[in-house]
Amino acid sequence: MSIAILAFMGVLGAGALAAWLLAIRLSYRIERLRSAERPRPVMVMTNIIDSAIGRSTDDPAVAPLQKAMRLRLLIAVACILVSGIASFALAAVQTAPS
Repeated sequence: MSIAILAFMGVLGAGALAAWLLAIRLSYRIERLRSAERPRPVMVMTNIIDSAIGRSTDDPAVAPLQKAMRLRLLIAVACILVSGIASFALAAVQTAPS
């Protein structure tokens, strides 16, 4: 049973990482749309929280991207929370008498 819980936690961790990386890519796209007047800026760092819940622009292309970004961040956080809850189940299985 512990191996199944560990495998489940590994899948959740991989899912959280994938969702987070996709959210970062989307954050760069949002920042590029917000600063369209600059000629293709080189983005070194992005403010992922500002891109997700920050200022709204008049550009109608940004709103659906922000919604998709919020969903990806929610998926990443949910995977981490469920993995944490599963770690308590793992501890309970380990200490249960056989």
